[in-house]
Amino acid sequence: MNASKRRRPLAAIGLTAAALVLCPLAVAASQPSSGYLATPSGMAGTAQALKLSFPESGHTAVALTASAPGASLNLSATLDSKGQATVQWTPTTAGVWTIATSTNSVRTQIAVAPTPTMTSVHAPGQLQLGVSAATTLAFVQALAGEVAPQGSVTLRNPQGAILGTGFLQASSDPATAVAAISWTPDQVGPYPLTA
Repeated sequence: MNASKRRRPLAAIGLTAAALVLCPLAVAASQPSSGYLATPSGMAGTAQALKLSFPESGHTAVALTASAPGASLNLSATLDSKGQATVQWTPTTAGVWTIATSTNSVRTQIAVAPTPTMTSVHAPGQLQLGVSAATTLAFVQALAGEVAPQGSVTLRNPQGAILGTGFLQASSDPATAVAAISWTPDQVGPYPLTA
């Protein structure tokens, strides 16, 4: 009878150990509902780190969405045993970005600054007053980051009046975009252009 009394406590210990092993698996199957997301304010086109912390959700895959007006990125990360992860992401446009878990239970917002650029204008010479000029090209180069500039370029005369506008298009250089702008000279003599 002593042998049967000894087996019962061992069986109870075995069931307790099995229950402890099953609990973490049930937690890992759900998306995290509490924790935080952290990333610094950034610059469009420049990669940066996004820190995730969900201490109660170790070894969980987390789906995230980063969005701003006119832009959206899908991100994912796998949390380590402590519920921590870091994922690299690159905001593609300037503005306010919202980063949220797929269940939208945890979210943060950051400001993303425009990428500094340099604009070069290539205009034809020997133009005539009142005659439509050949197309002027404006090259806009990003001075930082990995995303070509987007938007438009507007040419102005020396008095600040708008002569024409062109929309930026991709070029063979991934950090440069080009706009073709048609315009008509409205005065004689040297003609400084401002873009």
